[in-house]
Amino acid sequence: MKIFNSSNSAWDEKVNFIDENNVILGYDMAQDCCENADWYITNDEPKSIDIDHDNGDLDGVNKDIIDFVFDTSYFKSLECCDCDVLDGAVFRIYNEECEKFIVIFNSHNGHYSHGFDFKDGDKEIESGSL
Repeated sequence: MKIFNSSNSAWDEKVNFIDENNVILGYDMAQDCCENADWYITNDEPKSIDIDHDNGDLDGVNKDIIDFVFDTSYFKSLECCDCDVLDGAVFRIYNEECEKFIVIFNSHNGHYSHGFDFKDGDKEIESGSL
């Protein structure tokens, strides 16, 4: 798996995760005021969203997940409503030794959203907005 993000103006503020089977997770993170859209990878299946999670160095993350592929049968939506809105989606990746989880999220005041697409080649698995 490889992560591509914000390397040129055409893809500014987007992140794409692509595995060796051509399964793609794309997320648009272009932000306006009053929101925090981001992503992270965790070793444990999340029960809630950690908006303060540090992604670390992208080159290091890419090396850590190079032999991982998506579990196309796994998708989990995480929601939390209080004064603000916190929406997230979880995707499972794995290799022969372990599993990890990609979390994409948006914390906002209810006026903003960010689209994502999860596809196997041209076949849509999940899509929506957070």
